[in-house]
Parts: sequence; structure tokens; C-alpha cells
Amino acid sequence: MDDSNFREAEEETPPVEVHFHPFVKYAVGGIAALALIAVLFTVTPAKIFGACENYLIATPAPSVNLIDQIHVSSAPESATQSESSTPESDGAKLFAVGVLAYGFPGESDISLSHCLLADVTKGIEVEKLSPKEYEELGEKLANLPADDGFAESVDSAFGAAFSEMGLPYSSEIVFNKDSATGVQKGDQLVGVVTSAGEHNIGNTTDLAEVMQQIPPATKVQVTVKRNQGTTVLELPTVTPEDEVPGSRFADELTTTQNYGKYHPVMESEANGPSGGLAMALTTMHKLGADLLGKDYVAVTGAIRANGMVAPIGGIVPKIYAAYHDGAKWFLAPDINCNELKDAKLPEGITPVRVKNLKQAAEVLRAIKSGQTDKLEVCPHK
Repeated sequence: MDDSNFREAEEETPPVEVHFHPFVKYAVGGIAALALIAVLFTVTPAKIFGACENYLIATPAPSVNLIDQIHVSSAPESATQSESSTPESDGAKLFAVGVLAYGFPGESDISLSHCLLADVTKGIEVEKLSPKEYEELGEKLANLPADDGFAESVDSAFGAAFSEMGLPYSSEIVFNKDSATGVQKGDQLVGVVTSAGEHNIGNTTDLAEVMQQIPPATKVQVTVKRNQGTTVLELPTVTPEDEVPGSRFADELTTTQNYGKYHPVMESEANGPSGGLAMALTTMHKLGADLLGKDYVAVTGAIRANGMVAPIGGIVPKIYAAYHDGAKWFLAPDINCNELKDAKLPEGITPVRVKNLKQAAEVLRAIKSGQTDKLEVCPHK
């Protein structure tokens, strides 16, 4: 069939003209311009304009319910038993909270919008460093592991939980490289001498207890397994990063944990050690401590394997993050609790001071039972 007539008819059809009111044209153009400005405002680094240089900004990030992330299975005690897992808690939520950080050396730049709005936006924490402090921070971050200590935090959390529950576990604590101090890669730490005598180091809790007694810049006598024998060395200690009393060895250590018949697993990964206390409490709950009721609780704080809680950064945005996710209670490390006295916090969430894992577990039991009148609430506005 010849369709030329149809094509001619189409060609002869006059175009439809659409007329817009001038206001509509200007409005559409204005909206497009505002959208472009908003995008540029959000993505343009503030440092291009010389603003917010050497600033650190932390904003609330979504919380993680660790009840869904930590699982503890136990090996069967006989050939007729199957592997079992601790039961999930009905409706319980224990949040680990984090922040989105901007301005840190080698990481995300501070945008123009964050720079201009940070001081007037609730829940955002701003810290201004001197050029020297900013440079020193960059050097410190460069020496941290890629996960900022998260794997070590998981080991410390599990170890602290098992110790608090009275469950035995063992650790193989090994120096991971040769050093001018005399350490050889593969040396296994088995003993440390203090003024109170020699201490056997069977796990990370033993080591944390001993190192808490030793001041920084101290030469410490240690015993290591090397090949088929033992060797005695004298090793220097340095100040720990977590602001908890005591010291740590200058030489780097790697730890392998053995929890006997239990197999604790942290499914998700994160950066940094600030979820340590939350992981330890969740592990205790999964091991049968029965710490949680119906209230949503958020927890922050680094932890040592002996249960000591260490402070973290970004306490205010973390409280706002917990509040946005429905938490009514917030467990905060002792030092961070002191930082809240001038902070304006959202109504409906109560920050509680904790110093160690045992106390934190008692706080959760008090919240579960409703007997919260004796909890030490952090002073705040």
C-alpha cells in the first residue's frame, strides 16, 4: 500500500503551539537555577573559598541494631546434637551509633553547605584545629590500620564479654614484625613482669589488666615463645590512644582468639573502635545474660578486653542519631558524659554515664526492670 498520502497529510498538519504565561517561564528557570545552586552548594568543597580549613565536622549517621548483627553459636556437645545458636531477642534493639565525618586528613572534604550550616544545625559537632594539630592528626591517622582498629575492637569486645560472663577463652598474641627492640616476627607473648611479679598472659583480658597497671614510657620485661623455646626481652611502652590509664607496647601485636565451644560472629563491618562496648553488651546478651527488654537502647564507647570503657569522638551527633532511630536511653563513656554539660540534646532520650562493662550491664538490667531512678544521668541542657 502506498502510504505517501498519509505522509503528506502528516506533513501538512500545522504544528500545535503551546504558550506559557511569562511567569511560568520565569518560575521554571528560577527553579532550575536554584536546583543548580543547591547542588553546587552541597558538593563544592568549602576550602575553595578558604572556608572551614582545618575543621572537623561530624553529623549523625544511621544506627545499627547489633541484635541482628552479632550471633553466637555453640558446638554440639555430642555426636547426636546439632549446632545451636542463641535465641534472638523478641523486639529488643541495642544500637551501635556512628557519625559521618568530614574534613579529616585524606578523607571527605567539608562541603560549602556543611561549613555554613554546621553551627546552626542541631546534632552536628564542629572542631577547629590549628594547622599543627591538623598535621599531627594526619600523621596519626596514617599509622592506623585500614579499618581504624575495628577488628581489634571486635576481639576486645568478645574477650571482655566472655570474661564478664565467666567463660574461658584463650588468645595467641603475636608480634607481627621484626623490631630494633629485639622482637622477631612471630614471637608469641606469654608473660609480662610488673612490680607485683610475673603475670602469665593467656588471653587479651590478661594483657589488658597488666598493661593498665604500667605507666607509659616504661621498659617492661616480657617472655615470648620463639621457635621451640622462650626468650626474655625488655620492651618499651607508649601512651595508648584511648585515654584509659595504663600503656601499650610500642611493637605491634596480632591476636587470634579461641572461644572454646562458642563461635561469636560480627556480621557487619565498620571503621573505628567506638562500637566496642555495644558489641560486648550484645555478646553478653546472646550468651544468656538477658540484658534487654522492650526499650530501645543506644550504646557508644571503645572497650578494652578487661572491660574498661574508653571515650570516643562525636558524642553529640551520635546521641541525635540514636534519638532519630527511636532510642530512649544512651550509654556514654565517663569522659564523654562530662562533655555534655553544655550540650543541647533532644528531649526523649536520656544519656547515662558508664565506666566499665560490668556497670554498663547493670544499667541495661535497670532499664529492663524499670528501676532507673539510681542511674547516673549525664548533665546536659
